[in-house]
Amino acid sequence: MDEVLVVALRWTEVRDIIKDDDKAKRDKIINPVQLRWAASEGELVVSVGGIRSCYLSPWAESDLCNWLGIPVKYFRECPADLKKLQIDWLIKNRLSDETKWRVRLKNKMVRAFVSEHFQPFDNHKVVSLWERNGDPKLFDYELMLDDTFFFLRALTHDKSYSQKQLGGIQAGVFIRNSEVGRSALAMGASVYRLICKNGMVEVLEKKPPLYQRHIWIDENELTGRLDSAVFGALDLAQQTTKRLQKARKIRADLNSIVETLDRFKLNERVQQSIINQFISEADNSAFGVVNAMTAAARDLNPFERHQLEADAWRFLTSVANESSFTREAGRSSVSSRLRRSVIFS
Repeated sequence: MDEVLVVALRWTEVRDIIKDDDKAKRDKIINPVQLRWAASEGELVVSVGGIRSCYLSPWAESDLCNWLGIPVKYFRECPADLKKLQIDWLIKNRLSDETKWRVRLKNKMVRAFVSEHFQPFDNHKVVSLWERNGDPKLFDYELMLDDTFFFLRALTHDKSYSQKQLGGIQAGVFIRNSEVGRSALAMGASVYRLICKNGMVEVLEKKPPLYQRHIWIDENELTGRLDSAVFGALDLAQQTTKRLQKARKIRADLNSIVETLDRFKLNERVQQSIINQFISEADNSAFGVVNAMTAAARDLNPFERHQLEADAWRFLTSVANESSFTREAGRSSVSSRLRRSVIFS
């Protein structure tokens, strides 16, 4: 599917988008030797339990390579006939006879090859879970959705959680999920800057308010945990708004941006976008760094956006007790990135 990114949604609209996305999804649990591979018009296709000529999504192709021990980049450069030969041989010689895959499909597309023990908790179940635990109309929503990742941000109407300073900081929660094994089901705190639609998610490394892998899911137990997770996440989001206010008083410069980007090991394209944002906003504070990171995140796919918003929160907490975040950096490192910012801006 094409990526869906929608902001300021009502709950009924969220529910309708998920319902529409859910059409024609189905699973087949099958022994890999029963799959029938073919090269058709230069493309690799597979027949799954009577469903003929299905093509693979990029994520499913990566799954297949991981199961069979094939480097993904190499495999994608191979012609379809060679891909078929390798798959047939490796399935026969590397996998146990007892191996079974849950093949996740949508229409004629294979979405993923996951273990038979993978327990689906799909996006429509997330919607039902949210509805059972309260009144969804108490929130506004931002939804990001593609073939591998679901990200829902719920922003409270409660005035006690809102901050009009700094362009309107509004507290809320996020729920993330993946139907293809890219992410566990999780919930945490989130904040949102209304003036520029930048978001940030809170990351608790040891114990998130709600975290559940797609295995042995007890839906009744999960329902009970959600309610306390919502209130815990809202409290954390309120604390984050206070950190953001304090960050406005912490000095930062371009050298500190460069050091931060190096620490988070972001790719060159994302680094350049953050630098451009920081320069254009001309806010030389730790808040300016956070704002540059979350602004750059808006242009990414749902999974990458979630990751960068989490990195922004990590940065915010790392400087929370500092009065200044300025660094001496190598002249060549900073100047080279400045030259690129002029070229790409």
